[in-house]
Amino acid sequence: MVRHFLISFVLLAMVSLAFLGCSPKKEPVLDEETIMFNAGEAFLNAFKEGNADFSFNIMSASAQAKLGGTDNWAKIISEGKKDGTLPSQWEITSKKITKNELGMKVGVLEGNVVTKGKNSLQIILTKIDNDWKIDGFSIK
Repeated sequence: MVRHFLISFVLLAMVSLAFLGCSPKKEPVLDEETIMFNAGEAFLNAFKEGNADFSFNIMSASAQAKLGGTDNWAKIISEGKKDGTLPSQWEITSKKITKNELGMKVGVLEGNVVTKGKNSLQIILTKIDNDWKIDGFSIK
């Protein structure tokens, strides 16, 4: 009986170890600031590359309305390519998330950006449903 118990115990241990060893690796869970930062980076990369459609679609509806539609945004990007005011490189030095008066999460990314010269950069993001959307940005 003891022998039967030991054999069962050893088999259970082997199966458990095999299961643990074969379990899929879990992706690391990203914190909220990292997810917000990634949205800002995606916007800046699309803006830099002149991808008007992607950079417009990652904006909030209110930011899209202020820009007057995709065609107007594409025109702004086209003019930026001509006069060298599109960002060529940047560094985000500050990330902050707060809640606005409606209880919505609002994020601010700040840093430096190179266009024709070195400028300061600020990107305002709002979390809408589960996505961070660009709500505004400035390059000064």
